[in-house]
Amino acid sequence: MPAKLKALLYLSRPKVIAWVLTIWLTYYTMSAFNTNQSIYDVLLNLIFSVPILILGCMKALILNNYLEANIDRLMLRTSNRPLVKGILKLGEVRTYVMLLVF
Repeated sequence: MPAKLKALLYLSRPKVIAWVLTIWLTYYTMSAFNTNQSIYDVLLNLIFSVPILILGCMKALILNNYLEANIDRLMLRTSNRPLVKGILKLGEVRTYVMLLVF
């Protein structure tokens, strides 16, 4: 996998998204079946809301890295992030976030 693509994937934090998605799906499933919704309504809501949730999490996590790049340089724990190391440029990350928005 090319270094830039790997760095963009790192900024997207797939593990964090998986945790959020797991918690949200559990909550949604438990609450959806306590109402009078049909199974089709539940599935339709899931089909539309899961991609929106994933993209929203990705944008928030990437935006956090983008906005805190200067602070990350100063901290030992975050000094290995792609923006700090120079693997990605701020413009590339900004373009990536804009593509996720649309």
